[in-house]
Amino acid sequence: PRAVPALTLSRTIELAPMPWQVAACLMGMLRGALANVLLHADARSVLVQVAPADGGVRAVVADDGVGLDPQRAIAAPGIGLESIFERTRALGGRASLQPAADGGTRLELWLPLPPQEHGNV
Repeated sequence: PRAVPALTLSRTIELAPMPWQVAACLMGMLRGALANVLLHADARSVLVQVAPADGGVRAVVADDGVGLDPQRAIAAPGIGLESIFERTRALGGRASLQPAADGGTRLELWLPLPPQEHGNV
């Protein structure tokens, strides 16, 4: 079996109240993005940021790994990135995948949040 590489995780998480369905979907997308870093990036460090932004929530997963071609990565076989982009669109959000400044990869998600209501987490 393949060993998981040593990885430094830095995170800044600031959550606004949101419907549990959005929170669960966001956590699933972050889990998928981190799994991609572990499986494919050969990274030494990964940064996760989540914060309220522009009437929604913005999430960033950036690594210092080998990088990738965003267009080929999204179209590649598998369900990881494709699923993240589909779920983001289904929630009315935006997703982008770009080379990171340090040569790794940066995934940025933005999901809209409805006005605060009961049943938010």
